[in-house]
Amino acid sequence: RIRYRNRPILLRAVDNSISYARNDQLIENEKPVDIEEDLRNCYAYCYPWEDRYTDFEGTTLLVVNTGAHYQTHHQFQFALREFIKKIDSLERYWDIMLYRTSSPGHSDCEERPDSPFANYAEYANTITDEYSWEKFVGYNDYAVKFIDERNRGDSRGYNPGSSTVSPAGDVGILKQPDRMKMEVLDVYPTTVLRRDGHVSGETCEGCQSHAMRDCMHYFLPGPVDWWNHLLFSYIMDFGRRD
Repeated sequence: RIRYRNRPILLRAVDNSISYARNDQLIENEKPVDIEEDLRNCYAYCYPWEDRYTDFEGTTLLVVNTGAHYQTHHQFQFALREFIKKIDSLERYWDIMLYRTSSPGHSDCEERPDSPFANYAEYANTITDEYSWEKFVGYNDYAVKFIDERNRGDSRGYNPGSSTVSPAGDVGILKQPDRMKMEVLDVYPTTVLRRDGHVSGETCEGCQSHAMRDCMHYFLPGPVDWWNHLLFSYIMDFGRRD
């Protein structure tokens, strides 16, 4: 039981589900795609996601990310704008979207460092143009500003006195939003310090890349688990806001 605007709210047990789709541009197309066959239909792999998302009638927390498979800022900015335009057209007013920022890899991970950078200044001295990683900060900056400008123009508001019924059947908690609420889940500042924990080392039999010398992705458990801590903090924060 939590309190919202000084009113108790009982959280009922409901059926929950988690669904994942890999779409490196967040935009669907009609071309075939298959990771196992290395069949690409965009800059990388763009599996369909829209039907799976809209088939669920309940309120949804949508977590999205893109950025690692672009070569130019123009490509990234166009894809992000088109994706948000598509999301708004779906009229999922009660959903919340979190855009997760992108964290680049670390070129020295093959040396298997066992400790993080002490601060951002240490990391900044190692920024590399390998795999266009130096562009990630610009991608993130554009996404943060774009979503912030969208929110500034958003007339969404809370109205405890309203008689509106939410998808969960709650009466008088919220008025219907004008459009989906969007915010940024910013994992960049902390993750760029984590040069440790990358998937790097022995050969990986049967892996897509055939080797574990990957200075972009992380082991699990590892730094990515802290993204989940941040996500849960955001969810708790939503319930505390006016």
